Amino acid sequence: MAKKRGTMAEDFGVAMDLGVRLAAPIVLCAYLANYLSERYGVGAGWGLLIILFGVLSGIWNVYKLLHKLAARIPKPKPIKRRRIR
Repeated sequence: MAKKRGTMAEDFGVAMDLGVRLAAPIVLCAYLANYLSERYGVGAGWGLLIILFGVLSGIWNVYKLLHKLAARIPKPKPIKRRRIR
């Protein structure tokens, strides 16, 4: 019997969720770095550090989502082999 697969809309939704979870922290940290640079004159090194934090948090969010999705996949049952006598 064939395994039940998700619909194309469900797969697209998961892909969009992964993209948003990766891109949102990066964009928000880039805006924060720009704001701090304009408002308080923070150097470029601090801006890059904040953007790097956004990249790492985005990757962590994607990892957590993929780990949760992988836990929902049922594990295959072992094949019972018959002994030949």
